[in-house]
Amino acid sequence: MTQMQQMTQWLTRLVRAVNEDAPLVQRGKHVDTLMLLDTGETQHLLDIRRGRIEALSHGPFVMPRW
Repeated sequence: MTQMQQMTQWLTRLVRAVNEDAPLVQRGKHVDTLMLLDTGETQHLLDIRRGRIEALSHGPFVMPRW
């Protein structure tokens, strides 16, 4: 399994865990951000809205819209 596949699986589990944790989502209710996670070999964008991870995109990215 490649590093990209491992990271994708891990992030998919993270998205599910965060979004299913009601107290965590409530705590982050004022968090709206677009976060770039760059491991050097892979890039991922997490779109977080009202404490929930709304979208997960996989790179590489040339110039994301911040």
